[in-house]
Amino acid sequence: MSSGIVSKIYHTIDCFWYNISLNLDLWHV
Repeated sequence: MSSGIVSKIYHTIDCFWYNISLNLDLWHV
């Protein structure tokens, strides 16, 4: 149960940083 929550949190953080990196790439163009 707890491991599922942790993995979901990590997945959310992963998507969060992925979006930030995409935005940074757009700004640097």
